[in-house]
Amino acid sequence: AVVSTQSTGANGECLGNKNGTKHFKHNFKLKSCYGEDTLAHLKYTNYTYDFKGILDHILHSKDSLRTLGVLGGINEAWMVKNKVIGCPNVHYPSDHLPIVAELELTNSNSR
Repeated sequence: AVVSTQSTGANGECLGNKNGTKHFKHNFKLKSCYGEDTLAHLKYTNYTYDFKGILDHILHSKDSLRTLGVLGGINEAWMVKNKVIGCPNVHYPSDHLPIVAELELTNSNSR
């Protein structure tokens, strides 16, 4: 499901099917830990034999948390050198690759 961060009220509103995906609107103020600058280094969170792309995300409240840092993506040169064409395998026990974020609790009253 795709999540939209536009406000629609306290309970949210299911919008049904749009462009083949289900959308859910809510009033949470969420931000991705992986911004545009770090997404350039994160090409995959899922690396299988027939699909390679981003499925996993770390979202946090804009009002109370701030991203200090994130774990970078996999080293593609290492994957090629070791002939890794998909996961899971002997090197990675899951098809989902690890993503990590360091967050800082902020004072929401100071904004």
